[in-house]
Formats: sequence, C-alpha cells, structure tokens
Amino acid sequence: VLSKEPAMPRQNLIVFLLFTAIGFFAYKDCFTIFIPADNYSRLYSFEKGFVFGFNESIRGAPYLIPFSMYYFFSSLFGIIPSYWITVSLALHVLNAFLVYIIAKQILSALKIPRESISAFFAALIFLVSPYQTEDVLWVPISFARPFHACVTLVGIHFLINYLLNPSPKKNIAIHFLFLLGLFSYELTIVSPFIYLILFVLFHILNASKLHSKKFFLRIIAPQLFFISVYFLACKLLSGHWFWHGGTFEDITQTSDYSKTLLKYFAKFFLLYRYLPVGQMDDLLRTLSGNNVTTTLLCFFALTVSAFFFWKLIKTKKEYGCLLSALFLCFIISLLPVLPLDSSFLKNIYPDRYGYLSSVFYYLFLTASVFFLIRKIAVPVLIGYVVLCWILLMKTIPVWNSANDYCNRLIENYEPFLKYDRVYVLNIPSYYKGVIAFRSGFPEEVFFKHDKSPI
Repeated sequence: VLSKEPAMPRQNLIVFLLFTAIGFFAYKDCFTIFIPADNYSRLYSFEKGFVFGFNESIRGAPYLIPFSMYYFFSSLFGIIPSYWITVSLALHVLNAFLVYIIAKQILSALKIPRESISAFFAALIFLVSPYQTEDVLWVPISFARPFHACVTLVGIHFLINYLLNPSPKKNIAIHFLFLLGLFSYELTIVSPFIYLILFVLFHILNASKLHSKKFFLRIIAPQLFFISVYFLACKLLSGHWFWHGGTFEDITQTSDYSKTLLKYFAKFFLLYRYLPVGQMDDLLRTLSGNNVTTTLLCFFALTVSAFFFWKLIKTKKEYGCLLSALFLCFIISLLPVLPLDSSFLKNIYPDRYGYLSSVFYYLFLTASVFFLIRKIAVPVLIGYVVLCWILLMKTIPVWNSANDYCNRLIENYEPFLKYDRVYVLNIPSYYKGVIAFRSGFPEEVFFKHDKSPI
C-alpha cells in the first residue's frame, strides 16, 4: 500500500503537464490577439489610478475580485496581448486539471470503475472544446470567468472532501472560495443547489455519512446569507438586484428560458454551430420564435430525460444517480444565463456564458459513453477529442481574423489624429461572429496612438 501512495501525485503531475502542453500548443497562434471590445475602456478607467478605476467599474456590478485583478495585471502587462493570453490560458489549463481531479474524486467515491480514464477524457474534452475560445481569448474582460470557474471548481473539490471527511478547515475553505466566486461572477448564486445535488448523490449511494441537518446549517445556510449580501451590494452599487439578469420580471419570464435552454442542448449535444444545416437553420429559427412551441419542446425534452434517468436508476442505481445528478448540475448551472444573449448557435459570441456549465456536460458525456458503450468507449472518446480539436482549429483563425481587422481600423485612424473633433458614424460591434469593438474605440485610439487625447 505504501509503495502505491506516491503514484497518485505522480499521475496527477503527468496529467497536468500533458494538459499544459496540449493547451499551449492548441492556442499557439493566439498570443497576439487583443480584441478591443470592453477591454480598452476597462483599462482606460484605471489610467487615473486604482481608486478611480475601481469606483467606475463597480457601478455596473460588484465584481470586486476581477476588477482588482484587472488593475494588478494591467500595471504589470499593460496592453501586451501575449502576457494576458498566457495568464488566461494557464487558468484554462488549470481548470481542465481541476475537472480531472473532481471527476476522479466523484467516480472513486461512488466506486465507478475506470474512474481515471473517464476523468481524463472529461477534462481533455473541456480543454480542447471549440466553445471555450471566448473565455480564453477575450482578455482581459473575460478574465473573470476562468477565474470564477477556477475558485468554483476548487470549492467543489473541498466540498467533496468535506462530504467524505468533514472538518472545520474544509468548511472554512468552502465558504472562502464561495465568496471569491460570488464577487467575481453572479453564476455562483446557483452553487448551493449544485452542492445540494452532490450531497444527495453521495447520501443516496452511501458515500457520505454527513447528516443532512449539519450539511444545511454548515454549508447551505451560510451561503444563502452570503447571496443576500451580494444582492444588497449589487442594489447599492448599481441600482439593480442582479447585474446580467436585469429586473426580476426579466428573470422570472419563461419563454426565453425554454428557447435558450433548447439552444444550449443543440449547442452541446449536437455541436450545432458546426453542422452543415443550411436552410434548415432558417426553419429552426422560425420555429424558435413561437413561444408555445419552444416551451412544449423544452418540456418534452426534460420529460424524456427524466424518464430515461428514472428507468436507469431502477436498473443500474449507481450510474443512474450519477448521470441524473450531473445532468441536473448542467441544467442548474445554466439557469443564471438563460435570460441572456442566445445568439451563440452560429456566433462565437456569447460562448462565454456556457464555460462553467460545460464542466458538468463533459462529465455527463464521458460517464454516459463509458456506461452505454463500455467496450468501445475509449475509441469513441478519442474520436470525439479529435473532432473537438479539428473544430477548435477551425475557430481560432476567426479570432485572428477579427483581431487583424480591428487593428487595421485603428491603424487607419491615424490621419485623423490631427483634428480636434472627429465624428465616427459607425464601428463594427462584431466580426464573423466574434465580438469586435462594441465599446472602447476611442480608448483603443488612446492606447494604440501614444495615448493621444480622446
């Protein structure tokens, strides 16, 4: 037994180094990308100092941690894209490694066979997914999302350890990471529900002896209190209760929820963006405009899924509970972003909203493959990884093209610097499905032309 103990850290180190090599090789042509949208306007606000920039930033949302990080890294990196991309990509690699660790923890605790290889494929697919490019490459503005995912995943790691062997230190770590996540990005508000699902999963399969009352008082109740503090901070700082969701009327409506949820199903389950659907896409868009149709389709899809999981739990309890829990976590992690922009079916923007939820989807995908087609699971998943790699290589040039386009526009603006007042009638918000300027045009002129007055 003692001779086998060092094998786990060594295996983890090998996986981490492998993910690092794969991640940096996949994005090797991206170190000159610095998309202007929102980035330069955010960095420009810090030109007058941390206090001014921080106060300007938190008027929109209480992202206290990312805004502080923006200032720190901007003072180190300036607008040198290679530095920002390196940090962002390193975070993405770290998140993939955390997916591997968490998947292995869950599968080992539930005594699911071949846990290491299943965890490896889930993390690898997450790493090379073509849907992660916006979170990696739209820096520094999207830097908050990989960071938020990182602290959320570390929090889940501590939660699983706490379920297996409770201790005050783990409890403190869970809440500290929860607060970091909460004031980094509002998706954290659904974390208590994800924690609850994992607790129920471990409890049903006798993997945890933690009493439900202790779990609620020590984990859930404090987090509900922290969420109420977040809502209050958001209201005081920005005038609304929930930053990206808008008003409570926006949040509680259902028709857009159904339509967007179906789009996420198509995005992840079908890799819809890359399908040669042609005119079928226009038909589907027409159908999605009918609120009754989308609500019924969504209800049907969820009902079929529930029936499948119910039958699976009756025949194979461990796998049924595991798959249903992962699927529920996937759905719940999507809830805060369902009222937001859903143009991602054909556009890269806004893929960033699905970054964290993709963790649970890829865990669900690999676990399903190992259960349904166990004998050929490895070749099938290798094929899926290759497919994701091909699609990622197809997506990255779009970012380079958008970056070149934005840079040319700024370079061509130089002759106008001699004028005291210039009227810019229009700028491209998006280019080939990638976010372009949207905001930040004058700020980019300021940075790219020797800090010329704007």
